[in-house]
Amino acid sequence: MIAEKLLYAAIFVVEAITAWLYFNYIYKQEKSNICTFLSFALGYILLFFASQFDSVLLNGVLFLSINTIILFQVYSCKIRSAVLHGAFLELAVGISEVLVNLIITVIVNDYNAYTHSMPVLFRFAVFSKLLYFFITVIAARAFKPHKGHYNEPSQIVLLGVMPVVSVIIIVTFIYIGAMGRLTDLTEILVTVSSMALLFVNIVVLFIYNRIQKLDEEHAAFQMAQLKDQADTEYYKMLQQQYDGQRILIHDIKNHFNVINSMAEDGDSDKIREYISELEALPEFQRRARLCDDPILNMILLRNADLCAEKNIKFFCDVRAGSVSFMDATSITALFGNLLSNAVEAAEKSEGRMVELSVIKNVEQNNVLISAVNSCDEAPLKDASGNLITRKDSSEGHGYGTKSIARVVTKYGGRKELQYDETAREFHFIILFPVR
Repeated sequence: MIAEKLLYAAIFVVEAITAWLYFNYIYKQEKSNICTFLSFALGYILLFFASQFDSVLLNGVLFLSINTIILFQVYSCKIRSAVLHGAFLELAVGISEVLVNLIITVIVNDYNAYTHSMPVLFRFAVFSKLLYFFITVIAARAFKPHKGHYNEPSQIVLLGVMPVVSVIIIVTFIYIGAMGRLTDLTEILVTVSSMALLFVNIVVLFIYNRIQKLDEEHAAFQMAQLKDQADTEYYKMLQQQYDGQRILIHDIKNHFNVINSMAEDGDSDKIREYISELEALPEFQRRARLCDDPILNMILLRNADLCAEKNIKFFCDVRAGSVSFMDATSITALFGNLLSNAVEAAEKSEGRMVELSVIKNVEQNNVLISAVNSCDEAPLKDASGNLITRKDSSEGHGYGTKSIARVVTKYGGRKELQYDETAREFHFIILFPVR
């Protein structure tokens, strides 16, 4: 029957959407949205055609295999975890269908009623998929690796109650249908209502997950802004230390005169004590001038020292006046994150090199920023070409590139990311128009 095949097609669509919501909540998507859609579409179309053979073993093996492959290929998930989650979804489907069939059997006194009654089959499908959906909602909250970082809002209780209420309504529909014959119009209304209940549950969960993700990103964005402001204050403090050093150098003649007077008196102990006090002054710590902007100069000095500690070659060429169009916080957010990511990647590579150049082209009225670092493996990108962190974003990782993107957008720039497989170097290029 055409109606039966359409019902089975709808069942697989619901299962695909449920699996997608489940996977998206637990793991980070690494492939583009189009690639993800095609993976689910092809996988579940194959499941639909395989279901026509009425082989429980074939359907079970394919369901486990396809979900495992999708999870492993599309999401940041190891193969062992992918197999476990695929097996869990298969178990959830099996449990929901068995339980629903037992409930229907109690009501209509026929274990195989769904095999010869289209209305019962329809209610069985909607009921079982609602229960399957409810199980995955609860399981996703339990299995999420970083579930403790962000607290679930109190509305999650309502999200759990909604499938339960929907199940009660479906059971009521089944009972009404078993107790008396429904008219064709009533049967259509019940069918439409049951299907609407199922999709309303799915849509509500999708909206909830989307809102929660936006809330998490907003919170992380605020944390990134606070970090940028704190870093700016830190670099300003370093600049004050640098200015103090210049003043100290200006007054060095006075210190030499004092030391010379002590030497004439032959008081070597006082000379050693005086020199020790001078060496302890913050202004006497070694600092160079790598560019004319005070904040950027401190960022460069800090990363130069960090590279020296990690045995990483560090080169920089920042032309005078090249970042004068930016405010201090933007400079900190852009170059702080840009160099932090570069140093971190270079540390894990064999080449161990970081290079930064900032050049202002007066004729073309733009500023070109080029950050190059050695990198043995091409970084991950999303559908928009933005970098994807390999770390757990719940721990605050992955937002440095978003801070960079925010500054690029703020000043009307554009960025380009390139990976040179031959040289094993990653290039982060930004072009700003200077107004």
